[in-house]
Amino acid sequence: MKKIIILIACIFLSYNCVMTNDIDSLFNLINKKKIGTEKIELLIELSEKFAQNGNKKALDYLQWANRIADSINNYHFRIQIYKKIGINWRNWGDNYKSIDSLYQALLLTEKSSEYHKERADIYRNMGESYRAVGVYDKAIEYLKKAEDEFPKFKDSVVLAKTYNRYAAVYFEMATNELDDYFRKLNIEKDSASLLNIYQNVLTYKQKYDLAIKHVNKAIELSKSLNLIETIVSTNNILATLYRNTMQFEEAKKVYSYTIDLVKKNNITSELPLLMHNFAGLFYINKDYKNALILAKESYEFSMKYDYKVYQYLSAGLLNNIYKQMGNFEKANYYLELFYQTRMEYFKNDLDNAIKINNIENEAKKKQQEFEYQEKRKKNILITLLVFFGVVLVFVAFLIINNKKIKSMNFNLQNKNQIIEVQKDKLELMNVEKDKFFSIIAHDLKNPLGTFKNLTEMMYDMPEDFTEDERQDFIKLMKDSAGNVYSLLENLLEWSRSQRGKITFNPVEINFYDIVRLTINTLNPTAQTKKISLLNNVEQNLNILADPNLLNTVIRNLISNAIKFTPEGGTIEIGAIKKPSEGLEPSEGSIHIYVKDSGVGMNEETINKLFRIDVNITSQGTSGEKGTGLGLILCKEFVEKHGGKIWVESELGKGSTFWFSLLK
Repeated sequence: MKKIIILIACIFLSYNCVMTNDIDSLFNLINKKKIGTEKIELLIELSEKFAQNGNKKALDYLQWANRIADSINNYHFRIQIYKKIGINWRNWGDNYKSIDSLYQALLLTEKSSEYHKERADIYRNMGESYRAVGVYDKAIEYLKKAEDEFPKFKDSVVLAKTYNRYAAVYFEMATNELDDYFRKLNIEKDSASLLNIYQNVLTYKQKYDLAIKHVNKAIELSKSLNLIETIVSTNNILATLYRNTMQFEEAKKVYSYTIDLVKKNNITSELPLLMHNFAGLFYINKDYKNALILAKESYEFSMKYDYKVYQYLSAGLLNNIYKQMGNFEKANYYLELFYQTRMEYFKNDLDNAIKINNIENEAKKKQQEFEYQEKRKKNILITLLVFFGVVLVFVAFLIINNKKIKSMNFNLQNKNQIIEVQKDKLELMNVEKDKFFSIIAHDLKNPLGTFKNLTEMMYDMPEDFTEDERQDFIKLMKDSAGNVYSLLENLLEWSRSQRGKITFNPVEINFYDIVRLTINTLNPTAQTKKISLLNNVEQNLNILADPNLLNTVIRNLISNAIKFTPEGGTIEIGAIKKPSEGLEPSEGSIHIYVKDSGVGMNEETINKLFRIDVNITSQGTSGEKGTGLGLILCKEFVEKHGGKIWVESELGKGSTFWFSLLK
């Protein structure tokens, strides 16, 4: 026995010295590495060093590694990191955080169909976390999923570890059956009763057989793969199964052999449970001295590395040992530690917290009358809580209902305000449309009246006019018909725009060609006034625009320029690249201009342009009529492109109409 204790102490000392040197060297390496997979691997290795010491700084380094893995979209490392976080939380006693982190890892495995091995290992760890909180059906469910994944990747290491966890689950279920059996019979465990338990309790026998079956599978596979840690864990289960069935010599051999394995391979994670179970063997044999030494070692190791589950297990065993030795002061001390650490371990598990409360109540039960009074107080308290709960629910209902009513009133007020705003807009639009149609009627009346009078004169008095007069009349009729047609054409385009009948289909087009074709169409009209139309656009300038709408804009602007430019004048069409602030030049806009050497405009006229409710009928240099409707169309079509239109002009110095388009 002394040899075993000395071996354990040596393991602690050598482990701590090596650990300190490893951590220092890892720090130096991490600081030298740039962002990438090598740095992630070093951070994971450093976290494992801290985790082995029970230091929760391990989580900080895992989170650091996770941020790097996320930044480079490395799902493989992110899966491994979330899994390790889950394992650490389980070791530190927070199994619900463990399950949550493992579930995050499981979700990431769905990013690819190649993560079968990772998914199997996560299933295995989820099974282990559910085992740790005593939810055995869930534990078996996830271990079965891990086993089912095995044919997809053929990695026997994961399968061996899965068999090991199966053995642990069935071992605990068998142990619970054993405890329930003695609790129901209200008898103490002794050698005589334990010898017959295997034959007498069928449910225990079933769980025991399943545990032994998976122990054998795990050991056979682990030995073939030289999985020392899995062998240590499985041997711990096997030895404890031997102990519970009074096979003491076999149990002692397996415990001793396993502790020797721990020493040779410097494995510490299984030591607390191994020492606790070995201490239990001596306790059952009533060798309280050796039981006490091992139980203390288990407790001190668990405290040092913050293993909550082993803390409360060791504290409970120490309580029983000291009671048997007659040291009730020490027994009570460890009993309090047992309750404290067990409650802390199960702080997120309601079912286990209730079990702990029941154990505490049983341990502290007093006389029957006192228990009756306690129950009565509890019933009164529950009744009051239920009453106040109902009142709170009712008050909450009233508050929520009141909030709903306020919200509905607020929404109603908002809707009324919206309706009022829409009503005002509609009234303004109607006024503007009325003015507009009045203007259109007026502008149609003049050319149509002229056309009517001339045709009547030529019909009623055909012989009274000379040939030159008839030619003048025909020219006037032609001009009048042209003005009416132009007005009706623009009016039709505007009407289609207002009814949403004009579609906007932007494509990449050569702007030089658009201007060239428009100039070819309008050149005959310009030549009658000896006006030069100049295309200053770069021949390779491509823009994103709707060709039909853009052609209408260019045609209207050039037609207007021809009207208001005297004979012998010049009209220029060009485009300037304007990079937007904060953007690359290729992401800027194009400013397009139509510049004439015409009569120009004053400020008052400029302010009336592009307005539907103002009559801006004006006469060109050769008596041409213009209504301004073409400019309204230009404004709407430019805005469909996300651009703006404006004018620069001065009386007697011509005008320049500008509009912008995105490149």
